[in-house]
Amino acid sequence: MKRLAIVLALAALLLFSALASAGVRLRVDYTLELQQEGEWVVVRETDGFRSGDGLSIRIRVSRDCYCYLAATRRGDEYRLLVPLREVDRGANWLRRGQEYRLPATGAFALDQVPGVERLVLIIAEQQVPELEHVFFEGGELTDETLIDVRDRYSPTYYFQKEVRTDRVTIFGRNLDNRPTVIFEEIVIRHSE
Repeated sequence: MKRLAIVLALAALLLFSALASAGVRLRVDYTLELQQEGEWVVVRETDGFRSGDGLSIRIRVSRDCYCYLAATRRGDEYRLLVPLREVDRGANWLRRGQEYRLPATGAFALDQVPGVERLVLIIAEQQVPELEHVFFEGGELTDETLIDVRDRYSPTYYFQKEVRTDRVTIFGRNLDNRPTVIFEEIVIRHSE
């Protein structure tokens, strides 16, 4: 009887630790905002946008981490919007629980060519060397580079996304105990 109690206690402990290890390691909340007549209005990526609109992203993270934001330039090429040398000398460190606006001042303007803009938001518990290289050395950033980075840093990944009218929440963790890296693609369609 005593042996059975010990076995059951060990089984419960193993089950509890397995469930705890599958828990959320990093939570990201973000909100898209559109600048209209000097005011920021909360929008969703499915809302209608016009060329030249100014966009901003409000973001809050549950753990200290690094932030990268890339946007399509042409074809499969991207430009790195965050970090920016002009803003805090390229700082891209986010502190947990604090709200940040990307960009810190002003807005990202949608280009004048109607179509689709793709933003890729990358939140990482450690610096991503490939993206740091693009920032410091001016290397190319392509679809292939972003896919390679995503696959390298998130091969065994738990991910959950909740979309609300006022924000998007992403929960994630690497199941192999490596630093968590969250990739979020934001697709924005705009007309003239």
